[in-house]
Amino acid sequence: MAGNRAYLSGALGNDETNKTDAAAQTRATLDKLRATLAASGCSPADVAEAIVYVTDAANLSAVDGEYRAFFGSHTPSRTTVRCGLVAPDGLVEIMLTAAR
Repeated sequence: MAGNRAYLSGALGNDETNKTDAAAQTRATLDKLRATLAASGCSPADVAEAIVYVTDAANLSAVDGEYRAFFGSHTPSRTTVRCGLVAPDGLVEIMLTAAR
């Protein structure tokens, strides 16, 4: 936390079970972020901004489905970037900024 803001960066959800499954990696990433938000006294409804990194635009539909399920009717500002990730099996990485 910095004041009333929480900055959550570089979250990935890749593991041995989901190497090729962008939806599963996104779900796992968002589960980690939900726990970190809660630890900082925030919830998904407090997220103001998101940056989503994907390695392949073909995975956007799967990522978007999980992203919408996580946020529901709340729609934080979002930037999507297609790029490589440091983790060799990572397909998606998400950064969030929340404000209480």
